[in-house]
Amino acid sequence: ALLFTSLVVLPPLAWPQSGAPIWTNRFSSPGEADDIPYAVAVDEAGTVYVTGSSYGGTANGDDDFLTLAYSGTGVALWTNRYHGPANRGNTPVGVAPGTNGDAAVAGYVTATNGWYDYATIAYSSAGVPLWTNCYDGPASRDDRATAMAVAGDGTVFVTGYSCCTNGLNDYATLAYSATGVPLWTNRYSTGANSSTSPTALAVDTNGNVF
Repeated sequence: ALLFTSLVVLPPLAWPQSGAPIWTNRFSSPGEADDIPYAVAVDEAGTVYVTGSSYGGTANGDDDFLTLAYSGTGVALWTNRYHGPANRGNTPVGVAPGTNGDAAVAGYVTATNGWYDYATIAYSSAGVPLWTNCYDGPASRDDRATAMAVAGDGTVFVTGYSCCTNGLNDYATLAYSATGVPLWTNRYSTGANSSTSPTALAVDTNGNVF
């Protein structure tokens, strides 16, 4: 049997709840190449954020982070690209609204040494980049973010797997302040001769991250 000990009452939605399509928006990159969405989020004001990979127009055909914002009525508000330090293959994995209408995006980008690093970007409500942080693990090899979240105070948490000097992967979880200051980095290994990889991340109302 299920026991419900609390009830959260949400404000009524402005959108009809009949399942009828309200609006549709399409995005096509230069050159008509693939544009692949990976994550979507909605803030309290109804702004819709979408992030994914999109052809960046380079000769080698590599992808950018592409992040778009739409109003609750489907009006395109802004579009922003991130090429990464090497302007090569870049893949976002999550987007989350922050405070005051801003948003954060996280994923992994090709570093100048050819391996992947975490990349986290914050955008203002107007789509202006506020800060960008990359994370290169102790081995300076593959470090791939897999999930992210933003706490109520604007702290940004990112997790993924990161290569150690022994060639195995640990969990690597990072926290950034709302202004992009690195707060802490925590690595987790089973201690066995095996690699580990996280798949999800969540934050509670007290700011604890799981």
